[in-house]
Amino acid sequence: MPAKRFPAALAKMNGRLRALGWRAVPAAMGAGYLVLVGVWWLAGALSGDSIGIVRLANYATPWIGLSLLSLLLLAALLRRPVLGGAALLLAVLVLAPYGGQIFRGLTGIVAGGEAAPPDALHVMSYNVMGRNWEVSRIAAVVLKQKPDLLLLQEVRQPEELLDRLNDLYPDELVHVVRDDRLKLMIVSRFPLRAGAWDREFQRASVRLPSGPMQLRNLHAIRGMRDDSAQLALVDRLMDDIREAPGPLLVAGDFNMTQANEGYRRMRTLLRSTQEEAGRWFGFTFATPHRRFGALMPLIRIDHIFVGGGVEVVRAGRIGEYGNSDHFPIDAILLFDGPGAGDDPQ
Repeated sequence: MPAKRFPAALAKMNGRLRALGWRAVPAAMGAGYLVLVGVWWLAGALSGDSIGIVRLANYATPWIGLSLLSLLLLAALLRRPVLGGAALLLAVLVLAPYGGQIFRGLTGIVAGGEAAPPDALHVMSYNVMGRNWEVSRIAAVVLKQKPDLLLLQEVRQPEELLDRLNDLYPDELVHVVRDDRLKLMIVSRFPLRAGAWDREFQRASVRLPSGPMQLRNLHAIRGMRDDSAQLALVDRLMDDIREAPGPLLVAGDFNMTQANEGYRRMRTLLRSTQEEAGRWFGFTFATPHRRFGALMPLIRIDHIFVGGGVEVVRAGRIGEYGNSDHFPIDAILLFDGPGAGDDPQ
């Protein structure tokens, strides 16, 4: 008896598919994809990055959101309003954290060599890549931008790089603080003072015309497979900056995206320049130096955060990369608010 029912069930299903026409298969596939994305989004909302596969998918959040918009177009072609409505709702939920950035424009690339407005600070963060021996190309990127404050990561040839940056500020002294053990370096137009050494990030303060500002420069460990060490670093950093007086700037290669738990913890105390003034998703990794970055960068893992009385005028990604696998990022800041005149410790 069961053997007869099985062919009959297949025949019945085949008849239904024929009645539905060619639209049934892609519509079913689209519905299945919506279910998968919905489960991922709900699991992320409830558990953050604690589930490994959810954490991995979080790195691709912008692309998942854009794929839902593509599904919306497919639903329109298939004349499936329910499918389209569900895709639109889920796309809004996924892309909502990027809303301001998306509406500011479709590219996050900023022009090179733009002068900062009067009384503003031009900040640049740049992971130059440890195995990048093209120091002249790295220096060319920096010299074109002429940032007032430059935070570098993975610096393996600091002396040679500094020799090429002698003309960064014509007729002005180039101020530098280095941490060669962590391969971190800060270069400034304004006087710098190194802070207490830390095993994972660089502390410093800069004396701006508007007053002192605390700086933190870091290159965080990767957290795609296991983010426990990454989160421990973020928690230590948060404890550190709670004690920092006055305006604050934290920048570097965080190896985390806007959708990851470490980033969310950073945002409890700091503000992202990309969220406040950046355009589109501002992807920074990978450059064409890496094969999978040949067409375009895929994720944003480099960030500049600010705290205290700091206004973000502009933020973006710089188009030149100097043979690194990271694109540099920049921000233009103004200072106004509580803590603007506090002395650094």
